[in-house]
Amino acid sequence: MATYFNQQSIGDVLITKFSDSIYERAQQIQARTRQCADIVQVQAENMYFPRIASFEASLLNTRFPEIQPADVLWDNRVMQTNRIGVAVFVDQWDVERMLSDPQSELAKRAGEALEREFDRIYIGALNATVYTGRTGATQVTAATDGVLTTDATAGLTYEVLLQISANYQSNEVGIETMDEKFLLISEQEHQQLMKEGTLISGDFTRQYVVEDGYMIQAMDFKIIRFGSNVTIPMMPVSGTTRTCFSVVKGGVKVGITDAWDVRQEDRNDRWKTKQILADGVIGAVRMEGVKVQLVTTTVTPNPP
Repeated sequence: MATYFNQQSIGDVLITKFSDSIYERAQQIQARTRQCADIVQVQAENMYFPRIASFEASLLNTRFPEIQPADVLWDNRVMQTNRIGVAVFVDQWDVERMLSDPQSELAKRAGEALEREFDRIYIGALNATVYTGRTGATQVTAATDGVLTTDATAGLTYEVLLQISANYQSNEVGIETMDEKFLLISEQEHQQLMKEGTLISGDFTRQYVVEDGYMIQAMDFKIIRFGSNVTIPMMPVSGTTRTCFSVVKGGVKVGITDAWDVRQEDRNDRWKTKQILADGVIGAVRMEGVKVQLVTTTVTPNPP
């Protein structure tokens, strides 16, 4: 006699169980350099930001002194914007096999990818060639622009931070105004700083610089950490040398759309397929080289 039902045993039915939630693997989920940036709303493909240089007073010790106007120097910094985006397809067959609809998680992860791209664009602008002049046609390298490099390959120590601070002061950065300063480092440099007793001991500072086991500030530098053992590290690495950064708030200007556009749409050219799209427009430009410093450190190999 023919049977018309699935002859699975009770054990076969109960052996497989799908969770109703999706585990999210560790990754950076928010842009961490927003607090360093001077953010403006993007209004055009290329945006020009005027700058004015300083000028000095002259002595007027004679009668009827001739008026000699100061030579006021103006220029522009050009911000070139780019459209960035991420697309993910969701097949209904995958949904049925997973017994869970991943669209909300994928949309969230797509937005997180754009947040990481914010940091990459900001960090890239720290050491990039800028376009300046009245028409924005003059190329200026980071070194010519005044970006200094501090050697910390022997270790990121208290003495190195003193040198970074002295470099800023020599250019009148942070002396009269309380400019916020930041250190962009990996967890390896953070570990080195945590071993510097001069930075964390209450005998040398009245500030609570360690919070929940992590250093949040060293001297007057706020610390921003990035993981080094990721697919695309935020801190550039060449051979055994990592380039970290110190930056003063406003040293880089970021132009961005009001919010990331994350949406779900049906794909008419695919069977039972939806697509998740996330995009936005963003650009960044270094406004003044003396507000940025490169800090070269030595890479410690991560465990396999």
